[in-house]
Amino acid sequence: MIPRMAYTIQHQTKKLGPYDLGQVRAMAEAGEVSGADLVWKEGSSVPTTVAVLLQGAEGEASPDVESSATSPPVFKKGAALTSFYLAALGLIPGIGIFCAIPAIFFGLKGLKDTKADPQSRERMHALVGVFVGGFLTLMYALVITFVFMKMMKPAGE
Repeated sequence: MIPRMAYTIQHQTKKLGPYDLGQVRAMAEAGEVSGADLVWKEGSSVPTTVAVLLQGAEGEASPDVESSATSPPVFKKGAALTSFYLAALGLIPGIGIFCAIPAIFFGLKGLKDTKADPQSRERMHALVGVFVGGFLTLMYALVITFVFMKMMKPAGE
């Protein structure tokens, strides 16, 4: 027989448990614990929430099987986050123009990648990258145009 996984719950200021997954589910349904309460898998120091634990357990064949939902959500460090950082670097005079334009392209790729999850933080990173990168590109283009116009103006005028 497979041993049941034990969970400890932090409800307000009290630690409860250990409980198996069925008991955690019953407590949540009865309103004894909330979905926002933290829960630790036996032997782990990384908490998750009751809601995430139970949501991940719905897809399992058996509550005896360990869930991957007990680990915290992972950020995909891809195009959206790259866009965000490039937009931030775009604020630095001198190198900014070289970062602002790529921020737009990485942001658009990040938006495409996160299309399935409109609430994700990565989507917000991509949006910030696109808007800030676009604004900075426009500003740098105006500055370059202004400097070019001053250089081309005859000295007598």
